[in-house]
Parts: sequence; C-alpha cells; structure tokens
Amino acid sequence: MDRRRMLAGAAALGAVSFVPARAFAQGKTLVAATFPGTWNEAHRNILAPAFRRATGAAVTQSIILGTDQVARLQAAKGSRPPFDVAIFDSPQVLDAAREGLIVEYPVAKSPRYGELLPAFQDKWGPKITMQVIGIGYNPKKIAAPPKSWEELWEPKYKGRVGLTTLNSQLGIAFLAELNRLKGGDEANFEPAFKALRELLPNVGAIAANLGAYATLWQQEQIDIAPYNFNFVQTLKGKDVPVELAIPGSGPVDWSTISSPMRPSPISRSNTSTSISTPASRRRCSSRLMM
Repeated sequence: MDRRRMLAGAAALGAVSFVPARAFAQGKTLVAATFPGTWNEAHRNILAPAFRRATGAAVTQSIILGTDQVARLQAAKGSRPPFDVAIFDSPQVLDAAREGLIVEYPVAKSPRYGELLPAFQDKWGPKITMQVIGIGYNPKKIAAPPKSWEELWEPKYKGRVGLTTLNSQLGIAFLAELNRLKGGDEANFEPAFKALRELLPNVGAIAANLGAYATLWQQEQIDIAPYNFNFVQTLKGKDVPVELAIPGSGPVDWSTISSPMRPSPISRSNTSTSISTPASRRRCSSRLMM
C-alpha cells in the first residue's frame, strides 16, 4: 500500500478540531487527548494553533493511549472529566459508550461535518483516520519483505520476534487477526492463544507499552514483529532501520474516532465553529503519513 492510498484513507483527518467556539471563550483552555508520536506532533503543530486562532482559547494536550483514556474517564465518572475531547480506537469507543463516558457528536452544530465521507461519519464522532497494521521488519537483517504472518514462527527468527502486551490496540488487533486466520471467532479466542504459545520460543521481547516497543526497534533488539504504519513512519524519520510489509492475507485496520466527553462543553454549546479546513486536513495528513 503506497502513501497516496493511505492519504486517501485519511481524508477525514483534522476532524478532531470540530469543536465549539463559545464553549471555549478567550482565556479558557481546551484539554485534548492525543496519541504519542506523529499524532501529538501534528495536533500540537497544526490543529492547536488553528484552534487558538479560531477561538482565542489555549490548548493543553494529554498524550495518552486509548485504553488509558477510558480508565481515567471511568475513575473521574460523575465529576469533571480529565479531557474535553478524547480520541479512541474502535474497541475503546464501544467501551466508553457502554460506560456512558461519551456523548453523541453534535452534528447539527458542526458546519463541516457534512464534508466527511459517509464512511467517516459516526454517531460518537468523526472518524479522523484509519490505522493499518502489518509486519514490521528490519531491512538490514531481512532482505525480502515478509509475505505472511506465518513467517514469525519460522525457526530462523528464534529470539528475534517482538510483541506488545494486550493492553494496546496493536496487541489486540494482532490477536484478533491471528484468531481469524486460525479459525477462531468472537466467542472463541483459544486458536489465537494457542498460536501465541507456539510463538514464544521465537519471541525475544514483549514490550509493556508502545514507547518501550519503539525502543526495542531503535536498539535493534528485534527484527520482525506486528507494527502499525504510523509508528513505522515515526521511527524511519529517526533513521531507525524498519519497514512495513502487508501480508498476503491483507492489512489489519481500525478507525480512530474523536469524541466529546460527558459532561462536555461541546455538547452544551449552542454555537460551533469548525477550525478544520481543507488546508489543515492536508497538512495533518502529510504529517501523519510521513
């Protein structure tokens, strides 16, 4: 999959900035959750300045993964939430909605929401991008791009395979895809866990979080592992030897949604303004897909 196709898939990027002006009068601060890596860089350098220009309000970023956002929101339930706007991957949206932590997106108050492709419109908020998982590999050690997930089990990679714990979307998505390929279903994940047990002799390290996972690649402690496009591009920008291969079974993907909180100044506002323009979306898309 080339960059052009990835950029097309991220057509909705920047919709995270569809936030009300009057809810954040001059001198106020919007607290927005963001993911690490190129996510927070793009939000800090592009969307936050655009929001300040449009509203006169400041922006504070909270760099935190989706599962941890849900945990913090649950801990604060019934009081002021730790963020005004959160971004969740698909599974966390379902968790947050079930727990009553988010409100339906105020479509009528967002003049640019209708510009999004229908596939990127969701009742809990705009789908601001798609993420793709494939097989990350070190091209210095692996000359030919891997063509199948099965290659992770090959004896030549003993001690060189990397994994993340299952508290990350990367780990969850890999487990779900493995389960699908091994014949499991939503009610039976044993095929995936059996395959993981069989993979353990090849596993050289299991990272506790995505930051530690990036360090494994930077220090070349692993040569092959599940990874997503966004983080591969971040590491390549730091001259880390890593590439992404899409297996023959196809890419694993999920959407990321921007959601207003409950209680939320966004849901209470009577007037909204979109600071997401075609220019800001292009700039964000270019930054995230670098």
